[in-house]
Amino acid sequence: PATFEKIDQEFCQKNLLLPVGQVGDVLLVAFANPFETQLAAKIAEKTGLRVARVLGREQDIKDKLKKDNA
Repeated sequence: PATFEKIDQEFCQKNLLLPVGQVGDVLLVAFANPFETQLAAKIAEKTGLRVARVLGREQDIKDKLKKDNA
């Protein structure tokens, strides 16, 4: 349930990303495309946290989002 506390699930599905966790003021986010810098900036603006981008396989992110949506 806390997975989508900072970033809503619809936004995650639309942009193929998944919040992984938080360490201090850094939000760890798995991106299917980690080179999407504007998206990371948008998340930082929404959450007030710095964003650490990590690479996630697109299919793994889709599977996790589908599972959490069920």
